[in-house]
Amino acid sequence: MAKNVHVRYAEFLPRRRISPMVLVLGIGIAVGGIAFGAMLMRFGMPSWPQFGASDPALEKPYYVKLPKLMANVRGTAPNVLHTSVTLKFAAPKGREAMKANLPAVRHLVLMTAAAETTESLSTPEGRVQLGALLTTKINEFLDLDEETGIEEVLFDEFMLLP
Repeated sequence: MAKNVHVRYAEFLPRRRISPMVLVLGIGIAVGGIAFGAMLMRFGMPSWPQFGASDPALEKPYYVKLPKLMANVRGTAPNVLHTSVTLKFAAPKGREAMKANLPAVRHLVLMTAAAETTESLSTPEGRVQLGALLTTKINEFLDLDEETGIEEVLFDEFMLLP
């Protein structure tokens, strides 16, 4: 007959000792975590700026992007101007006035661009002149001055197609 032999599992495992360096490292990490938690409880979480916040200081400069525009341009041959315009305002008052009158301003930009000639829009100087003309006309239309009006007209896209 076989005897009942009770064998402990731990008897077959080799005994390992924890290295003093690992022990010190573990205790250091634990103490550091406790100290960091205590600091957070005492002083609170740091306030980092959030993306998309509505703080006016974070929104400078004040930009308004117009939808893409397409206009027939006068010239020796009929041409089509495809453009995308972004307006840079000096103050939030100008941007708010722009958003309130967006369809009328878009019409003003289309009519101003359509009045130009293909020859003038083909040169960089002509595009700069168009930007200056748009700045003047939109500021007059929205009744804005230099402190609240458009600082710059930015052309994101500018293509003259036959």
